[in-house]
Amino acid sequence: MTKTIKEINTFINQLDKRWVNFNGDHSNYMSDFLDDDFLIKLDQQDPAKCFKDIQEELDNLNFFNVEFIYNYDAMKYLTENDQSLLKSISIAEDCGYNLSDIDSVLLAEGLLSSNLKETFSYLKDQIIEFFQD
Repeated sequence: MTKTIKEINTFINQLDKRWVNFNGDHSNYMSDFLDDDFLIKLDQQDPAKCFKDIQEELDNLNFFNVEFIYNYDAMKYLTENDQSLLKSISIAEDCGYNLSDIDSVLLAEGLLSSNLKETFSYLKDQIIEFFQD
């Protein structure tokens, strides 16, 4: 059964609540990034493609990129999530940065982006199930 735009928006708003509860201050709202024109064009006959298309759209719109304004906040995030800096340095290197080019803000933003993308993948089953019903 094809979902209406109202049903899809209601579902996205529900996902937003779970997303923010899980990610706290380090999160955007999907509903601010996914407009009705995009949502109505989803191929609802293929729920797995719906998830992939939503994930790609959010990535293209920089949904997973959250900026740290203050160095203190970046350092705090790194301390809480990657004390050894191994993961964040690896992410920076994968993005083409040299060690001499990085600072705590760059490391924290790269790590947070990676963590948000990973967290979003946990919503896959919920999104597919929504479009299957």
